[in-house]
Amino acid sequence: MQAISGNLDNAVFNFLQKTAPAKIVFLGANICILICVPFRIMGNVQVEEALLVFSLPGSWIFFLFFARSAKLTGPFVQMIYSMIAGDMIRFAIISAIFLVSFSQVFYFLGKDMHAKQELDPLNPDYCEVKGYDIFTYSSFLETFITLFRASMGGYDYEEFSCANYEVLTKILFVLYMFIMPIMLINILIAMMGNTYTTVIAQAEKAWRQQVNNFLTI
Repeated sequence: MQAISGNLDNAVFNFLQKTAPAKIVFLGANICILICVPFRIMGNVQVEEALLVFSLPGSWIFFLFFARSAKLTGPFVQMIYSMIAGDMIRFAIISAIFLVSFSQVFYFLGKDMHAKQELDPLNPDYCEVKGYDIFTYSSFLETFITLFRASMGGYDYEEFSCANYEVLTKILFVLYMFIMPIMLINILIAMMGNTYTTVIAQAEKAWRQQVNNFLTI
């Protein structure tokens, strides 16, 4: 039994090592397309379209599997795999910790922004931001998405004047912007640069390995 279990583990590992992620994503895309059939019969258009949205890019990603065998693109495909499997996962874990923690803080600081817009202009807590309703911090999920968008450079600074503690909110936002877009993203760029240097230095070897994996599958 141990031998069978060991052989099964080796087979799964070899499959993942040689085919992931292109063929696995393509397999998932095919499964999504097959699942669309019963939903088409039941007339559930929303679920069907959602599955097709995931299956379409997954089908195109399969071209990376064939690009591995070309000397021109093989090392770069290996580079993408290495960055996703190593650099991006580490970055996602660390950034998620900061995003979740700051999202909780900004949610409690900004959840009353829209309510302050509805107050009487003579009220000292009245929010003077006009032209649109502020719902960017109305829930934890909205706050999470707002902070993620802010880390990419998209934010409305004037909304902080409607926060419960305006000065504290602005200080925390400056701290968040220093940690996420400046520090963590630059660390990610540095890690990707290191991965690029490593893969390019072994480009010929990496390409021959990809060709061998392509031919042995």
